[in-house]
Amino acid sequence: MPISRGEGYQRGAGKEEVSLALVSAFLLDALGESVARIDDPEANYRLGDLRCSTVDATIEVKGQPIDPAKYPRNFIEVFEDTSAGRLDRRARGFDDVAGRLGLAPSELAATRVQRFDRPGRPIEQLGRLGHVSVSITSMFGSAATIYVNNTSTMLYFYRSSDLIKLVHRAVRAEGLRRGQGGSNRDTHAVLVPIAALRWSRGDGAWRFVGDGPDGRDRAREILASVLR
Repeated sequence: MPISRGEGYQRGAGKEEVSLALVSAFLLDALGESVARIDDPEANYRLGDLRCSTVDATIEVKGQPIDPAKYPRNFIEVFEDTSAGRLDRRARGFDDVAGRLGLAPSELAATRVQRFDRPGRPIEQLGRLGHVSVSITSMFGSAATIYVNNTSTMLYFYRSSDLIKLVHRAVRAEGLRRGQGGSNRDTHAVLVPIAALRWSRGDGAWRFVGDGPDGRDRAREILASVLR
């Protein structure tokens, strides 16, 4: 059953801090990279949650119940429909989403949306929304986006630019999903392949469980490759 935006924020209260602490511990323990929090709201919105100390890179952190045994793809929130609030700062959000996805506003408006917030999950055309909060903004300003499950301590590590491409392809191929799962009813999301770089934590240690050989060098390369 979809929830309201307010309920979503209430349920997330406290969980963000746990996710940030887990990712900070992972970066230090597994990659030897210490980080600082980005507390300024505007910088956080543009660049993500954490700033690396040894390389000029920032990281976006997302906490959600991910489990490759149960969910073969990852849930990515693209934007929220905030038209009910009509905040002026969100008035250009629809065009911003379209531009970031490499779409004309008319193409985004024509995108299919499966309505998980309605009985029968009908598929509709998105249409042009009046006000939008762009959830993927920090992906464009960060080197990496990390999803962590703070229950089972499963961690997915994406190069942000690669994740953006996956989001673009998903929107083109499958459209959007509104109000799916435990997200709020205003959330528009896509499903993308899980990250090749994956770790799990047990007995106090992070263990690489992703594709190919140990991913630490690949993760370090992602953080070190950003030039600002």
